[in-house]
Amino acid sequence: MSTENDPAVAPADVPTAPAARSMQADGGESSQAVSARLTRVASPPVLALAVLVLAGAAFAIMHVAAPVFNPIILSVFIVTLTLPALKWLKRRGVKQGIALLILGGALLLFGAGVVLFGWLYITRLETGLEQYSENLDAAVEIARHQVGRGNVDLGLGRRHAVTGAEGVDAGMLQEAADNRLDPDILG
Repeated sequence: MSTENDPAVAPADVPTAPAARSMQADGGESSQAVSARLTRVASPPVLALAVLVLAGAAFAIMHVAAPVFNPIILSVFIVTLTLPALKWLKRRGVKQGIALLILGGALLLFGAGVVLFGWLYITRLETGLEQYSENLDAAVEIARHQVGRGNVDLGLGRRHAVTGAEGVDAGMLQEAADNRLDPDILG
């Protein structure tokens, strides 16, 4: 009696004859066989922990190697973008050296355009911030004037008549300011 095809007698790490035939039929190990083999090696929590450790190690390696890989990735990106244009110029009869000069000039012009656009945007942002600061100063002055005149809405859900003789309770103003500046209220 032969025991080589009997799954009850076969060792755990050797696939049985039907499993071996299915591996040969599709050119590799089936996903069920891989899953079964992995769960025999370690429990699912251990596998999850191993995946997290490997992912963390990969991110750490990428962080350390970034000064080397970033220029390489940028150059591959630039070559990927410019290679079709280079091939197009060569098909039109332009020599490779002149085509490279043309593409280099185009890249320099593009880079200069990006820098110019960034400079204009930052200048506009700076002007806008100055305008916002002036508007805020004016709004503070208007608020001070309104507090001095009386009948001020402090944002507490009720209006308070404030006269010069009574003054303004500092606690009420602080509570109003806290309500107005609360990030949950501002959204």
